[in-house]
Amino acid sequence: MPAKIVVVQSIGQLGNRLFQFSHLIALAQAQGCQILNPSFWKYAHLFPATTGNLFCAYPEKHSWGAHRWTQATLYYLIRICYAAGFLRIIPGAYLLKKDWREGPTRMDSDVFRGLVSRFKIIFLAGSFNHKHPENFPQSWPKIRDFFRISETRKSRIKQHLAPLRDDSDILVGVHLRQGDVFTDPVRKDALDQPYYARKLQEVLALFPSKRVSFLICSNAPIESGLFSAFQYQLGLGDFVDDLYSLAECDYLLGAGQSSFSLWASKIGNVPRAALFKNQAQTLRLSDFQTDFSE
Repeated sequence: MPAKIVVVQSIGQLGNRLFQFSHLIALAQAQGCQILNPSFWKYAHLFPATTGNLFCAYPEKHSWGAHRWTQATLYYLIRICYAAGFLRIIPGAYLLKKDWREGPTRMDSDVFRGLVSRFKIIFLAGSFNHKHPENFPQSWPKIRDFFRISETRKSRIKQHLAPLRDDSDILVGVHLRQGDVFTDPVRKDALDQPYYARKLQEVLALFPSKRVSFLICSNAPIESGLFSAFQYQLGLGDFVDDLYSLAECDYLLGAGQSSFSLWASKIGNVPRAALFKNQAQTLRLSDFQTDFSE
């Protein structure tokens, strides 16, 4: 029987959680594991594949009576068992705990393959940084389908972007991340709104003969006066609507360490320029890249 991989801790925000889950799907595709990710319960209602999916399982498995509160209850019961040390004494189970600051856990390593072949259940704790780069590109079609959004959400995004599309030749999505990036000491992408405004001006210079519009999505109020010279529209305000709206743009700008705009780039196959502090040079078209390696 294939091993079950169970994620017992909710660490990181949506972007990090999506990438963790994606690499777990790559593992499942490579080794036939079953993924049980109850820690994803906070975001389960946002995607058809995890709505009504009690364990947030891959392969997708829906259950009668699986609602947000039952998903949450299950997750916190597992957390209690983890905190009490019960997961360590389950026969045939192994608890792999590694702090996210220690770097990624390579699930395509011989060591991890050995754990999968030896144990029936592997509990993952302490990190969202689980990687399977070996099978990630090949698994991307399965991952992309698993994290599809509803037709209602697609329609809402299409309607919101229509005026921008009608009035422009090129639509550039901007993820203007604020807040926690300024307080996290490991961040090198804490960029204020005047910085983003300068970058938008540099984007216009890249397309002098084109009509360029911007979709600006942010987790903070926008200083509208800074952007009055641009043709722009704000995102819908819901973070999944904004995430998948960015994925519908032609180019993306985003904080360099943010997995939010990186996910939009990957899910929409949209070239993204990663922005960091102390970038002296102006933007070039070659700065917009799509990387599907991890």
